[in-house]
Amino acid sequence: MPATKIFISGPNFLQNTLLAECLTQGMQVECACIPNLRLADLIEKEKNRTCVCLFDCFYCEIIEIDNRLDASAVACPENLLPALFNVSPDYKVENLVRRNAVRGIFYQKDSQKILLKGVKKILNGELWFTRQMLSRCILRPSTKTVPRLCIPSLSQRENEILQLLATGASNQAIADNMCISPNTVKTHLYNIYKKIGVPNRLQATLYAANYPSN
Repeated sequence: MPATKIFISGPNFLQNTLLAECLTQGMQVECACIPNLRLADLIEKEKNRTCVCLFDCFYCEIIEIDNRLDASAVACPENLLPALFNVSPDYKVENLVRRNAVRGIFYQKDSQKILLKGVKKILNGELWFTRQMLSRCILRPSTKTVPRLCIPSLSQRENEILQLLATGASNQAIADNMCISPNTVKTHLYNIYKKIGVPNRLQATLYAANYPSN
């Protein structure tokens, strides 16, 4: 497969190095292990080739994975194909799937053979999700389609961040305005999305337009 590369990111460097060797031998594709990889780091560097980015979820919180998937508020290029592996069955990833943030999910029980097969599918432009996951994310109605019966309560800081978001401000601009770090902004945004029942910045902006303040 020409002009392709696989990135593996996570804290288990030794395990991930062994996985990289397995994928290299099984697919004849260049692999690299980067413990703290963020998709945003690859937008310019790898714009001329297709890359599968495997994020290790072992001992990682969903907010951490979400932050590393966020390509600096820019739509993820089609050549970057993120997927999660070592996912626990009770790991809540439905929101990531609904907003098309990942192309595949591999669980802790999945063998290297399954992982190899799934990565090949993802490189070929396909998705790799179980039927149960697709059923939960696509066939069942999303909570945001249910009529809103009450406006959720946001803290004063969350309201301020939401209003700044609605003006089109970037995470860095919000951080500078409020004298906090960009990572803190992302944590607040994750909590805001969860409270108001939206999956992304666009939906949060629409929410702010309908409900200027709480």
